[in-house]
Amino acid sequence: MRPAKLSQLVVWLIGIFIAVTGPDNIHVLINSDQIVSLREPRGQDRVVHKDAKCIVFLTDGKFIAVIEECEKVQALISEVKNED
Repeated sequence: MRPAKLSQLVVWLIGIFIAVTGPDNIHVLINSDQIVSLREPRGQDRVVHKDAKCIVFLTDGKFIAVIEECEKVQALISEVKNED
């Protein structure tokens, strides 16, 4: 692969992922095309870390709890989608 094509690939990959932070300050990249929905944790969400402010649900049925608020996550998704 020539450098020009590699750089185009990197730009493409960066263009579909959003960077968020897990409750233990772990940086996570999420494919924005795999996000189904967002919601704030509820009192009965015992499996979600207490510092989580948003739960990101994915197409494979899994979820990721993040410390960013859902409005911020939605803004990141919109930012990535608008770059196309």
